[in-house]
Amino acid sequence: MIAKEQNNFLKMIQSKARRSASKDVKKFDSENKERVYLPIWLIMNELTLGDSIHIVKLMTEKNKRLLAKQFNCKAVELIKWLDCINLVRNVCCHNGNLIDIRFKTKPKIPKGFENFLVSYKSNGGELVYTNRLSIAICIIVKLMGSINIKYRFGNLINSINHLIDTTNTPQAYGFKNRKSIYDCFSAMTISEKPQS
Repeated sequence: MIAKEQNNFLKMIQSKARRSASKDVKKFDSENKERVYLPIWLIMNELTLGDSIHIVKLMTEKNKRLLAKQFNCKAVELIKWLDCINLVRNVCCHNGNLIDIRFKTKPKIPKGFENFLVSYKSNGGELVYTNRLSIAICIIVKLMGSINIKYRFGNLINSINHLIDTTNTPQAYGFKNRKSIYDCFSAMTISEKPQS
């Protein structure tokens, strides 16, 4: 099944290369007629975020674990987080209503970020967390903490602050309160034991 998926993916890349408007791709293609596939440095410019996530899903389990270890999580968590970010990206790009989004399938909340989110006890006594935008924000902050600890979220924090008023409270977006929004963004440095 994976071999079939890989083959379909390679065909999709070839198709994208043929339709590409990139001068680099056209030049490479004209100068390398014997090559079947583009080199990785050209392919990456042609892939969407969804395509890139699909590559991660096609990786061997060992490589998925190695990649997830870079983000201090399990492979299944990383893939769910990437899917969540891709959904948010797609909603934004297609002028969807991101503000009122409710995730039907919630990804696991990154460790250490639970304290910032609205939660309640289910009828069975289980602690249930929000399914609102705050989950995606926590995931973005968590992943960025592994990529660039000095990244500044000023624009995103300001955007969230502009959304909050007497009608739209932090709870409407899944945060416990206004302070928890700031705490979430400063949680980039939350240290955990690396996952195996």
